[in-house]
Amino acid sequence: MHERLDRIAATFILILIFLAVPSCSSKNRLDSHVYYRLNADPTTLDPALIVDVTGGSIAAKIFNGLVKLDEQLNVVPDIAESWEILDEGRTYIFHLKKHVNFSHNREVISDDFKYSFKRILSPSGRSPIPGFWRRSLGKAFMQGRADDISGVEIPDRYTVKIRLEQPFSPFLYLLTMTAAYVLPKEDVERLGADFSSHPVGTGLFY
Repeated sequence: MHERLDRIAATFILILIFLAVPSCSSKNRLDSHVYYRLNADPTTLDPALIVDVTGGSIAAKIFNGLVKLDEQLNVVPDIAESWEILDEGRTYIFHLKKHVNFSHNREVISDDFKYSFKRILSPSGRSPIPGFWRRSLGKAFMQGRADDISGVEIPDRYTVKIRLEQPFSPFLYLLTMTAAYVLPKEDVERLGADFSSHPVGTGLFY
């Protein structure tokens, strides 16, 4: 009898909490902030390390890449305003939008993308990225046999040129993944492992 009453009381309290939380949260909400209901805590907010859906959905609000997916899952411009595909699918040239800033107001330039790609491919890194990233962007660098990614060139401040070993039709879709988000080198290296807790991106929310 007591156990049944305890269960009823507990259920009643949970209902009250459930009804109270929305009113309290909406009352205390701040303008220019996003409130996002989560089913689980993200494992990390470092794009290079994200493997869970929750982390990926939050990162999409904080960071941007060269391209992204629209609601119909088509690849559309993000920080790249346009691109060209040459050499029968072996070369991609991305032209960046100007005046896109990180949250601390430093402009994003092509070197930031090269740094971000090198970081996920680094043999000393911890990025659990799929093998086709390595095949596409620099096998020798990933294996520690080169100091740079030969497949990524920076012709100027707003151009990123990527050369593949062979045509890879899903490559543009690959660039919509969290690992391809652009990061500021100075903040990643200053914060180290704490970058996950203090991410600096180009998105609307940070």
